[in-house]
This record gives sequence, structure tokens and C-alpha cells, in this order.
Amino acid sequence: MILYFSGTGNSRYTAVLLGKALDDEVVSLNELISRESIGDFSSEKPYVFVLPTYCYHIPSVVEEFINEASFSGCCKAYFVMTCGAGTGGAGAVNKAICKEKKLNYMGTYTLVMPDNYLVMYAPSSREEAERILASLPEKISEIAGLIESGKTFNQKGSAVSKEVSIISSKLFNKFFVKPEKFSVTEDCVSCGVCVNNCPLHNVVLTEGVPEWGSNCVHCLSCICSCPKNAIEYGKGTKGRRRHYVFSDGKLK
Repeated sequence: MILYFSGTGNSRYTAVLLGKALDDEVVSLNELISRESIGDFSSEKPYVFVLPTYCYHIPSVVEEFINEASFSGCCKAYFVMTCGAGTGGAGAVNKAICKEKKLNYMGTYTLVMPDNYLVMYAPSSREEAERILASLPEKISEIAGLIESGKTFNQKGSAVSKEVSIISSKLFNKFFVKPEKFSVTEDCVSCGVCVNNCPLHNVVLTEGVPEWGSNCVHCLSCICSCPKNAIEYGKGTKGRRRHYVFSDGKLK
């Protein structure tokens, strides 16, 4: 069973391709989390979590969901984490999560995708993003082959420890994620794409203008999926291109 969470489409597209390669069910955690559903999963195939990397950690909302969910059938769990550069000590954190859930941790695969955390970094150029997406099927084939053969992901470890990843994630969520810094420009056409794509129902339209609540994980779906590029986060995003990968692999 492929379970994914995605803000800007990287993990979703990866999950779609993995589902096809493994002939396996693909489940959107975005939908389950937005409905506040309790996960009760049963699968005869390994569980494959496809997730973005937020400050060397899986998204906090996904960690909470996994901790409350139940998993039966196959006890193997793989993690495929999309990122712009690296996943730090996320693998050690994922291993600890699996131990708590009595799942057999099979490793974390670091999958570099178009860098789109434009709040802090200049994102990949369009040419670089297209190159990465074009090379993805080959990497998916490698990942699927390891899973089908029951092998672990044995990628080179990171110098970042589990403890550093945990602390960094907590500090990031507490001090850096500030929903009040979102704003819209006059280019906004009140289309509601940001509202529909937010996995936590944190965006609402008030008299046609998007407003953000406090329940935010900085997935940047609102910013990157906006068809008019009308959403900003403070001053850091101004003038920076947006990457959004649709489920068929097309790049916005």
C-alpha cells in the first residue's frame, strides 16, 4: 500500500508512479487527514510512505496521523522522502516511529525532486525541474525493484542525527511557521484553488479573499498551486518562481 502526503505535488507524483510500478493501491493521506479520519489499514504488501521532508523530518501532521493509525497484514514499512537536497536524520526518526507501531523498518530512500521551498531558498530553475522529473521513472524502477525483492534501502547515512532532526523540526514548527505572513496580491481572482488544495482546511475565502488560519504545516500548496502566482509569504517569496507538479507529472 502506497500512502502519500504532498503539498506541491512532488510526493504525489512519486506515489502515483510507484503505485503503477508495484501494481499497488495508492492512498492520499491529504484526504484522510483533511477528513480527520482515523487510519485503519490492512495490506498484504509492504507499506510505502511517500512524504516530503520538512526540516529533516516527515511532516508533523503525518507523524501524528501514523501514531494514531493501525496497520495490519504485512509488517514491512518503507519510506520514500522527497527533498531538495537531503533528509538529514529523518531515517532514524522513521525507524523509531516504526518501532513504536511494531512495523519492520525497511529504510528511508532520499529522492531529490524539484526544490520548491521558496520561503527560504531560490527554487530550481524550470530546466532543472524538468530534468529531474524526466529522470524520475528510472529511480522509481530502482525503488520498486528493492521493494519487490524485499531488500532494504541502504543509502549512505547522514551526519545529521535523529536528535538534531527532532529538535530542528520542533523549532521550525514553533518559531518559523507563521500563517499571518501569508498575503495575496491584486492578481488574485478568488478562484479557490488554494482553499481546495490545502490539506488541513486552513485557507478560507472571505469576500473572495483568501485568509489563513493557525493550522499550517508550511506545505506551500497554496502558494505553488495558485494559477496566478498571487500568494506571497512575507518578502522572501517575491519574484521567485513556483513549482507545482500535477498528478500526471506535468509541471506548472
